[in-house]
Amino acid sequence: MTSTEVMITRDDTPQQRLARGRGRQPPARLRSGLLLFALAAVGVSACTAPRPEHTDPPPAERGKAKPASAKSDVAPPLKTTLSRTDRERWRQIAAWPEECESAFQASVASSDAGLVFHELADGRFLLQVLCAAGAYQPSHVFLSLDERAAPPVAALLKLPIYQSEDGRSIARTMEAEIFGEPTWLPDSRELTILSLARQTGDCGVWTKYRFTAQDDAVRPAVVEARALLPCPARLRDRAVSIQGQPPNGWKPIRH
Repeated sequence: MTSTEVMITRDDTPQQRLARGRGRQPPARLRSGLLLFALAAVGVSACTAPRPEHTDPPPAERGKAKPASAKSDVAPPLKTTLSRTDRERWRQIAAWPEECESAFQASVASSDAGLVFHELADGRFLLQVLCAAGAYQPSHVFLSLDERAAPPVAALLKLPIYQSEDGRSIARTMEAEIFGEPTWLPDSRELTILSLARQTGDCGVWTKYRFTAQDDAVRPAVVEARALLPCPARLRDRAVSIQGQPPNGWKPIRH
């Protein structure tokens, strides 16, 4: 037996066996107990440790849409070089009448959007929407457009117009759809409309409007109106409005 070998005999005393056991691993039953105790301590620590904040919404809020912010980051559609697609996008914002849109779709065959934007003040516009192309003159509706809000806010306008039902007397009414050829005067921010009374185009009413933007409203007002009514029995040359001026020889209308 070498010097490194230890022989255990039945004659060893308890004190000798205890001395030889120092530094050895504990018995298997004791090791199992220690392991269970350690695992239990880890479980208690995990239960008492703070948990990360729960980010899922409560059950009552699940499936609900988030409220829209007060200001949208989506830019409004273009105002120039417009296509039919741009008209569709603008109608979702301005919502002009269905009768106007149906007339446009039935009478306009080109790719033109039929929309013109006239600037009134900072962030506010007069939106001119083509409805019917017409046999000898078009019809339009006009809306105020306020881009200071997001999304923009639009409102359909009614304009005072002069017309003659009997060909002699002239009556003033308020209408949303206006028949005639519009001309915008950017320097004075005024709009003129030459409305012809018959297909020959030699008589009718010319009206100049001014649009005042006050607070959240845009109000149209008649600045000047002229007419050639009743239509003469003998045909005359077709009336023209050059740079928004009234046709020659048309008489003022009191308003």
